[in-house]
Amino acid sequence: MKITLHKKTLSLFVIIFILFSGTSFLIYFTNKKDVQQTIYLAVAGPFDSGSSGGTSSTNEKGPLSGQGDVNGRDMLLGIELGIQAVRDQGKLENIIIKPIYYNEKGIKDALKNASEIADENKVLAVIGHYTNANTLTAGAIYRDNGIPAITASAANEDVTKDNNWYFKIMPDRRSTRVLIAHNVKNLLEQDTASIIFANNSYGRDLVKYFEKQAKKTGLQIKHKWSFNNDPEELEHQIRGIVGKLRAVQDPGTIFCALFSGEADDLFTELRYPGTDFRIIGPNSFSSPLFIEQFNEYPKEKESPGYYTDGIYAVSPFIAYLADSPVAAEFRKKTIERSGTEPSWVTANYYDAALLIANAIERAEIKGQDIRKNRRKLKKALKSFDEPDNAIKGITGKLYFDQEQTVPRSLQLGVWRKHHFLPAYFQYRATGIKNDSKRVAREKNQPHREHPKIKKTLKKR
Repeated sequence: MKITLHKKTLSLFVIIFILFSGTSFLIYFTNKKDVQQTIYLAVAGPFDSGSSGGTSSTNEKGPLSGQGDVNGRDMLLGIELGIQAVRDQGKLENIIIKPIYYNEKGIKDALKNASEIADENKVLAVIGHYTNANTLTAGAIYRDNGIPAITASAANEDVTKDNNWYFKIMPDRRSTRVLIAHNVKNLLEQDTASIIFANNSYGRDLVKYFEKQAKKTGLQIKHKWSFNNDPEELEHQIRGIVGKLRAVQDPGTIFCALFSGEADDLFTELRYPGTDFRIIGPNSFSSPLFIEQFNEYPKEKESPGYYTDGIYAVSPFIAYLADSPVAAEFRKKTIERSGTEPSWVTANYYDAALLIANAIERAEIKGQDIRKNRRKLKKALKSFDEPDNAIKGITGKLYFDQEQTVPRSLQLGVWRKHHFLPAYFQYRATGIKNDSKRVAREKNQPHREHPKIKKTLKKR
């Protein structure tokens, strides 16, 4: 009787154990899909010196806590806010995204960083690089190693030419060249212009196509001066150009075809009492770095905007024109975090992060096969190929054209007291695929502000 009872107890124990084990395995396999996966993204740009060197830089605060290039800080803020915005939509629930920051200043850094990214074979994709030269240098390595990348600041059309692994947010440089000449003639209502350019590939390229468009629009080019970047000769060359400008009775609008960092010596010489030159430049003149380089000069400290007030530039984003709910929320969060209006750098990299994060969600990245996952991510990015498949971004619908570039328009703005303001009223017309039409503006009153702008300027 006791033996029989013992056998029954043992059998019951075995049955309970089997049921428990089976339930545990069932729960495990049912919830296996909910196990979080870590994805690494390389972020390459002009950050602080402590952000270079791969995984050592993946601390919680990242380079935003340092004192890097202001464009780099804006770039990182945009990426952080963009990824968070996707999470706020309930996406990426089981995915941990860890950025690996790569600091760079020139081509040598870009080559080193891109080679390291390829050799480590760890990151799913790259956000960056910042400049045209760095992006082109790194792009060849990403193409050869099958690594998807997206830049939101490089505009050179060669970035995506013959490279189907690179995507970009910025309009091509040809759009900049054409629009500047158009703006001088039709929006600033000028019949004549003069050109100052850096004698490098960037400056010469801008001038070449500016002159072509000027000829088409009837804009007369009166004078053209150039300088090279030889440190020993630069100051002498700049003073020579300014001296010639002083001798000219009416140079017209002055188009400056140079990088923002090359403008320092020129504009500190140009801004002297009694002068009122009308100046226009490319999108690099609308970045926060352009303004920051003048902050150390005594006259700029005494009167913010002394060297830059009245300078026009084209930009893919102007905060004061961002009236959509998505853009308004982005603007609010940027001001909360940085204390300043969002620049086009922040807005563009926010949009780049939206595209990457949504592509990760769409690609259903799984497992540790990094090459397979990269191919899936590239395919997901390419699937954003028309307005119906687009992501809603800061400046409108985000999708890629056949050149793997997001179609978007450029806007004309002007600096005033360190604020980049709309130079005229612009309204986006519906139904236009690749550009926006300017359907209204206030003639001869380019500085009449929107109430929101007046309020901001009053605080200064």
